[in-house]
Amino acid sequence: MAATDEKTRLKHLGDMEVEAVVELGRKKMKLKRVRQLRKQDIIELDQLAGEAFSIRINDAPFAKGEVIIVGESIACRLTRMMESHVEESEEGDKDLRGDGA
Repeated sequence: MAATDEKTRLKHLGDMEVEAVVELGRKKMKLKRVRQLRKQDIIELDQLAGEAFSIRINDAPFAKGEVIIVGESIACRLTRMMESHVEESEEGDKDLRGDGA
């Protein structure tokens, strides 16, 4: 199917709402440790400083990005798009910055 045919076929879905999540990182913890958490405690995540964040749409991998400040708000700049028809791999990523990172 040609790309223009697919765009026409899916055009009516344009107003559908989806959930976008920017994931800072993950950490597996035992429930015992979670119950001990208090205000001001620090949870170290598996994400390295400077590493791209994962962006998921309706819980599916969508892109990678970096945090930026826009006015007084935090935002996420998309730096790499995930190919939807290819399994998640380096070959399936599209680098938007052009620097290969």
